[in-house]
Amino acid sequence: MNTMNKPEKKRFYILSVDLVQSVFLIWFVSGHTCLWWDSTIDTQFPNLPFIINVFLILSFIVPPGFLFLYSFNTVNSLLRKNTAEDRKRSRSRLLKRGTIFFFIAEFAELSAALINSPQFILNSLLTWELFHQFAFSTFFLLVVFEIAWSIEKHKNWCYQKICIIELIVCFVFILLLFLLFHDYTQDLRIDTLFVELELNSIIQKAVFENGQAPIIPYLLFPIFGGIFALFLDFPNKNRGSINRNAGVLTIIGVSFLAIGFFMWTNIEKYVSPVIQYPISSPVVFISLGAMSLIMLLLIYLIDINTLYTRKTISKYFVPFILVSKITLTVYFLHNVGYVIPSNLPIIQSVISDVNIDLLIIQFVLSDIHIALIVGILYAVFFMLVALVWKKWKFKYSFEWIIWKLQSS
Repeated sequence: MNTMNKPEKKRFYILSVDLVQSVFLIWFVSGHTCLWWDSTIDTQFPNLPFIINVFLILSFIVPPGFLFLYSFNTVNSLLRKNTAEDRKRSRSRLLKRGTIFFFIAEFAELSAALINSPQFILNSLLTWELFHQFAFSTFFLLVVFEIAWSIEKHKNWCYQKICIIELIVCFVFILLLFLLFHDYTQDLRIDTLFVELELNSIIQKAVFENGQAPIIPYLLFPIFGGIFALFLDFPNKNRGSINRNAGVLTIIGVSFLAIGFFMWTNIEKYVSPVIQYPISSPVVFISLGAMSLIMLLLIYLIDINTLYTRKTISKYFVPFILVSKITLTVYFLHNVGYVIPSNLPIIQSVISDVNIDLLIIQFVLSDIHIALIVGILYAVFFMLVALVWKKWKFKYSFEWIIWKLQSS
């Protein structure tokens, strides 16, 4: 069915996406701050108190979750582009957005390298992180839809079905490549984030498993987010169709969780220490399964179930919803602070002063507990900033700048 001349439908808004994104953002900021505060946590990780251990381990789902949500939103937006003019504008915006993300990532990595390890600048520029992944995801999804739109135009096929086939084929291929390459990279014993300035080592870091955020397996998450959005197809399908496809996604999510936990507990060669870069094979499956089930649950509870639930969430979770509007801004600002070495004399002086002020608390809490509390307060601070910033419609935030640039 050719949809090229159909009018664009009324705009819709999936509240559960903002809620999950804000929770992930707060989780990321507080957990990261916790690790930054106490430089010995990395070595003490297995001996941390149970609750904090679980909190930090589960935080590894957050970066994959950001990519899943980004792709989910992007695909939902593209599904509404049914006219040639709409698609032309979307193409231009996505090209600009992906380019902006890439240069933001390179600037961030360069700045971090100049502060912490100037001798590894080239490694840093080729050691991908989350903004790089946003750029790759944007370009990847644009290519997928361009191919589908082109086939629809010439063959009169349904572009949604073409997109699903493309994404499933890519997902299976990258997953198999990741699983096959997993043991190979471990045998190479690339144990550190930075490597010698040899092209093959740098490429292995950027593309495969042992990098900071390698293309493989990280590209699996936006691909799956796109599959998830295409299956539900909110802009075009009725409640009955959504229910049927949600059942399929539920089975897939449960299967991914089962595979992930089975790998974690029974296949030792697939399990790497959680704190090391990057995520291991079990965490890939667990992240995919957890994200799909979390999103399905919240979509039904908030966006589909009742209008009352949606109004309640909108009323009582305003700080969460607002902070989600500046996710990229908070992520970047937080990382600017995070790259500052915690062992600098001035930083240690501040930490010592805080520890003295919190001397009473230290009778019942360890440094790691205090670090986590500070991390949570730090996250709450960003929520308050979002509440105030709303009055100016988040002007000059990363989101505002990107919107201006991609709309120009």
